[in-house]
Amino acid sequence: MENRITLEITSKGWIKTVKTKNTTHRIEWVLDASGAHSVTGSLEGDTTVDDHLFDVLSGLDGYDGARYLNSLEES
Repeated sequence: MENRITLEITSKGWIKTVKTKNTTHRIEWVLDASGAHSVTGSLEGDTTVDDHLFDVLSGLDGYDGARYLNSLEES
C-alpha cells in the first residue's frame, strides 16, 4: 500500500485522510452557520500521530474551498 494524505473538499465540508502501512486517520469537518466544526474529533493528543504529521495536517485546510463550492450551489 502506498502512503498518502488526501484532502477531499465538497460543498458541505472537507475530509483529511492519512493512510500509512500501519494506520488510517480520518478527520471530517462540516460547514455551519458560524464557520465549520469537526464531526470526528481531533488528532491532537493522539499518540499514534507524530508532531511532524500533526503540523502537516494542520496546514491543510479545506474551509475556503468548501465555502466557494457551497456558494456555487446557492447561486
